[in-house]
Parts: sequence; structure tokens; C-alpha cells
Amino acid sequence: MTLLRPVGQSGRPGPEGVPERRQLRLQAVPAARDHAPDDKLKEYAGKLGLDVARWEKDYNSPEIEQEIKKDMTDGQAADVSGTPTFFVNGKRAMTRSFDGFKDMIDAALKSGDKQGG
Repeated sequence: MTLLRPVGQSGRPGPEGVPERRQLRLQAVPAARDHAPDDKLKEYAGKLGLDVARWEKDYNSPEIEQEIKKDMTDGQAADVSGTPTFFVNGKRAMTRSFDGFKDMIDAALKSGDKQGG
């Protein structure tokens, strides 16, 4: 399985150029999802104003790859198949509406159940 690595948080963009960056992000996400070549992802990182050297270091980091694998294993164990997935007191929220969340929170508070995290 191919893992997509994070681009990191370096090189925070300022307020100028926000629409252009938003458009680039919209282009970069499908490219990443479709397993774009590394050079294309690197190009997007540069266009987004990230510190490309830091991005490359993070992208190639075995430590970050291990974190991603652990996150994926944890997500699979919790039956997470996509994002966002919400949990209330350790239970997966199946009805993602205001009323659904409210009902789950109220039930957890009523039961006094302290499980979860």
C-alpha cells in the first residue's frame, strides 16, 4: 500500500494570495489521492508556499511513515473508513447532525460512563 506523507506546517502563507493558494490546494488534494508522482507533489508544495526542503524531509521521513501506519491501523481498528469520523465517549457517531450529536452527548452524560478518552 502506498502511503501519502504530510507536507508539514512550515512556510505558513500570509493573507496575500489566499485565493490562488486555495485553488492550488484543491488541485493538490486529488493529485495526492490519485498517487501523483513525487515531483508533482513537490511542485504543489512549492506553489503553496511551503518550505520545500522541510517538505521533502518530512515526506521521506521513516518516523513519519511509522506514525501514518500507526494512525491507519488505529483507524481501521476503530472502524474508521474516512474523514471526518466522530466519536462521543468512545462510540462512533452514526448520525452526524446537531440532534444526533446532542442525543449521544446527553446519553453519555446521563449514563455517567467515563470510557473513551
